[in-house]
Amino acid sequence: MMPCPLDPKVMVVFVDPTELGPTRLDHSHAFAVFGESVDEPFIVVDKRLLELDWFTEDHLMVILAHELAHILCRSENEKLADRIGMMLLRRAGLASAFELHRLEYENRLAAGHYKQAA
Repeated sequence: MMPCPLDPKVMVVFVDPTELGPTRLDHSHAFAVFGESVDEPFIVVDKRLLELDWFTEDHLMVILAHELAHILCRSENEKLADRIGMMLLRRAGLASAFELHRLEYENRLAAGHYKQAA
């Protein structure tokens, strides 16, 4: 467990989903836990990502920015989380992570991802 680099009040938990049984990590790299019944929102990340050759610090920052955005705006809206996530990365001065997130956002727009999630 560690504090989120973009907001140290939010903790990040790294888990191996194979040890948990069915979770949201079956379909995603991470998810945010927040809401009225949650005292302290937190982010859950699939720790297996950290072992992948292609996975970089920028990838982790994109994931954290996106999930933190869900918490900050208290919304499950994916398009909104991506837009706010990009803003968080830009404000933090993380240019290469911002660019990675921007490219992913454009790919999701082109693929109709947000229409499917609506």
